[in-house]
Amino acid sequence: MDSIFISSIVQSLKDSAIERPHDIAMYDETAKVRNISNRCLYVQVEKTSSFLRAHSFRSGDRAAIMMINAIEFPILHLGIWSCGGTIVGSSTLLNSDELRYQWIDSETTVVFTTQIHLKTVMRAARGCPAIRLIVCIRPSLDCEIEFDVIEEETKENKHVNSVKLGGSIDSLALIYYTSGTTGTQKGVLHTHRSLLAGVEIYARFILNEAHPAVGIAPEDSLKEHQILPTPFFHLMGFLYLNVCILTGLPAVIHFTADPDELLRMIAEYKPQYLLTYPSMVQHLTKKADGDMGSVKVMISSGSRLRKELAELFIQRYPSVKFLAQGFGMTEVGFTHLPLLIEQCSLDSVGVAVKEYEQKIMDINRARECLAGELGELCLRGPSVTAGYLNKEKETKEIIDEDGWIHTGDIGYVNELGELHLVDRLKDTINIDYKGTAHRVFPYLIERVLLNCPMVADAAGNEWIRAFIVKEDPLLDHGDIHELVTENLPDYMWLTGGIRFVQQIPRSGGGKILRRFLQTDPVAARNAA
Repeated sequence: MDSIFISSIVQSLKDSAIERPHDIAMYDETAKVRNISNRCLYVQVEKTSSFLRAHSFRSGDRAAIMMINAIEFPILHLGIWSCGGTIVGSSTLLNSDELRYQWIDSETTVVFTTQIHLKTVMRAARGCPAIRLIVCIRPSLDCEIEFDVIEEETKENKHVNSVKLGGSIDSLALIYYTSGTTGTQKGVLHTHRSLLAGVEIYARFILNEAHPAVGIAPEDSLKEHQILPTPFFHLMGFLYLNVCILTGLPAVIHFTADPDELLRMIAEYKPQYLLTYPSMVQHLTKKADGDMGSVKVMISSGSRLRKELAELFIQRYPSVKFLAQGFGMTEVGFTHLPLLIEQCSLDSVGVAVKEYEQKIMDINRARECLAGELGELCLRGPSVTAGYLNKEKETKEIIDEDGWIHTGDIGYVNELGELHLVDRLKDTINIDYKGTAHRVFPYLIERVLLNCPMVADAAGNEWIRAFIVKEDPLLDHGDIHELVTENLPDYMWLTGGIRFVQQIPRSGGGKILRRFLQTDPVAARNAA
């Protein structure tokens, strides 16, 4: 048998199973009343590993998990790692064609899913020559995982993975695809080394900064429930899940965009620290009867939180001591987090964590920018991706020969070292208006629109066109034109027009999927 590197995250679970076997590791709020102890979780991971080995799953093979957040997700991903396998994260928001692209690109051999997504999985698996096994997971109240083998190819697998990195900490742990906000999906490669670095960075922030900021003593940390708010097929959610496994912090699993459900869980589990995303902050701010209860530190990530919205939230919930932003991306995990000394700058995404170097380069990558000068954010640190799967050209474009990753995010660093982001480089629009060249950042238009109480959500595209979801049904084109002419320079006056839509398509992390803004409304709603 090949030498298999067992992730230290799996080892941490094993240690917890021995030292604190009866402590609850996870509560599953997607299925109600379910929870699982450290010992039972480890037993189910071992069961998954044995199942995979019995079905000829080998070190270096890839297994996709296509399901919403549930206790079964960590059971599966830790079981895959226990066999030396690689996880392929597959979003439940994708259609069969998009899933097929991922599974062919990654040479996925096994797919785990649940009954609700089985038809989509079966359609996607057609034409994927490497897939040998499709398994439907049947949840149970006692969290005893059951495997229904839907389809199995018994002949020998002749497909050899193009990236198969030995049996060490540098073996491949994860392939997570970027959301493809403007173009083709790219498979982001993380080794166990880079993934563990990302998990440890976030774990240290929670234990060494967030908890002390609100007076939680080290010996009380394991009493603090962590509500996991984002999908595990999104790297932010996956990192947080593994932080809980690594540290032993009890996890509350859920998958909802309903602010009432979140407030109910806050009341029940009484967390003092909460990670969330801007659209949830917006929903909570609009709640007339909301109560954040025990929450003292709240971090928003996944996409940009508007300063104006943050100010409204603080007014609405003065009991929240810190509201701040963090920054990360699929290619690096979390790299910027706030200093919880006093209320942070509301339009900053924090400061670079100590493990990371940062610099702001001018758009042409010719020189490093001064403090306060706009440019592209570049980062270098231990959790940087190994590159994009089967995309050598794109890998060289984003990671230079000195190991700096060029993020594509436009922003500046102030004199205090705080990072302020303005927009994505690929989203900026270069126009010639009345004989003068201008660079338009869609975010600046969106911020003005979203500050209007009659607007529920908004996005812009490269035609300087606005897509708007109404909060007030009486909102019309005249209101929007008046809003932009009063608050924006004339070259941003929505020369591409205005469209009212039912929903803005966003990724699991809240980013606008701009490619769907140019398609029909049905495709956009399905993507969202």
